[in-house]
Amino acid sequence: MSPQHPYRNDLADRLRAGLQSGHVSLQDVWIACLGRGGDADAITLDAYIHGLGTLSVLDNLVLECACRETLDV
Repeated sequence: MSPQHPYRNDLADRLRAGLQSGHVSLQDVWIACLGRGGDADAITLDAYIHGLGTLSVLDNLVLECACRETLDV
């Protein structure tokens, strides 16, 4: 199992809120992550966002960057 990033809950909460509001789609997040060098698939990202899985440290950092740029937070 991959180690959890210390800011996992905040990141997942922001992404869930963005997905629920329709501000961003899971596909947008996944493509943003792939474009920044991440290798997690969309199902893995969805599981992580909903608290059902983990990401590698690298994928977590990539997701954080994508989240900041995609959600403008």
